[in-house]
Amino acid sequence: MKDFIKKVFLAGLGTMAVTKDKVAKIMEKLQKEGKITKEEAENLTKEIMEAGEKEYKTYKEEISSSVKKVLDSLDLVKRKEFEEVLERLDKIEQRLQKLEAKNDVVG
Repeated sequence: MKDFIKKVFLAGLGTMAVTKDKVAKIMEKLQKEGKITKEEAENLTKEIMEAGEKEYKTYKEEISSSVKKVLDSLDLVKRKEFEEVLERLDKIEQRLQKLEAKNDVVG
């Protein structure tokens, strides 16, 4: 599951990188054609990238929320709970060994 999530986020980052490159190329083209100034190109690029980053953060939060809901619905044991059960089991085994050792001495 972690690999899937990681791949989704990395794909999102890749999309952002491609988008930034494309935006820069488009702005450069518009600037060369005289349709916008260098300052306008820089401002537009900044605005577009900020909007993309905001959208990416929203996307990331939605994915995290969805994954959490799915994991919660699966009713899986959390690592902490599992480790607590292992500790309890270890203590029970130690007590059992002591009882068995007592019975071996008595019996």
